Amino acid sequence: MCPSSGLSRTHCPIFGVASGAPITGQGLLIILFGGVLLLTGHSPDVTLPPALVFIGFGAVLIVFGIRR
Repeated sequence: MCPSSGLSRTHCPIFGVASGAPITGQGLLIILFGGVLLLTGHSPDVTLPPALVFIGFGAVLIVFGIRR
């Protein structure tokens, strides 16, 4: 929740920068983590679904950050 100061809603959420740069950077890090998981995983059956979830969510964050 936002503190009840004079700040607008655009400066209050988890990613407090209006440009969307922090959420785009976080998306890149999550995609990188998914890629590392794919490269270092011992069993493709176990590592493929979580890696795809990480890569997909990272892509969503990047699109959200760019659209912002």
